[in-house]
Amino acid sequence: MSNFKIGDTVKRTSQGGLGGLSLGQQGVVSDVGEGGKVVRIKGLDGWLHLASTLEHAEQDDLLPPAPESGVYFNHNNSRKATLTVENGVVALGVDGTARKVRLTAETALVLAHDLTRMAMAIKRKEKQNDS
Repeated sequence: MSNFKIGDTVKRTSQGGLGGLSLGQQGVVSDVGEGGKVVRIKGLDGWLHLASTLEHAEQDDLLPPAPESGVYFNHNNSRKATLTVENGVVALGVDGTARKVRLTAETALVLAHDLTRMAMAIKRKEKQNDS
């Protein structure tokens, strides 16, 4: 008996039938039946899959989808920064001007990490001053 639940991501590990998921293919469980012995896969609801031919799949990205843009205001709402994805790079603009800084994915990750560390340092100092 399996312990699959609706919404689980599963991977076919052995063939068990004439259709449905191919060997190695992943899918999302849409229904569990016969005491957990069979499952239906979203988009392949016409096929029952033997639970013994499936295993839980590692999901690559457990985060929600990334936004395509964002607007961020400074402390008194007098200026704003905009983030967009343009042609595979992250574009950072200030106050709606046409001038933007374009960052590769790697540079954007480094910037995000540095911003997080800087903001956390400020929060720690504020917390110490409040104590």
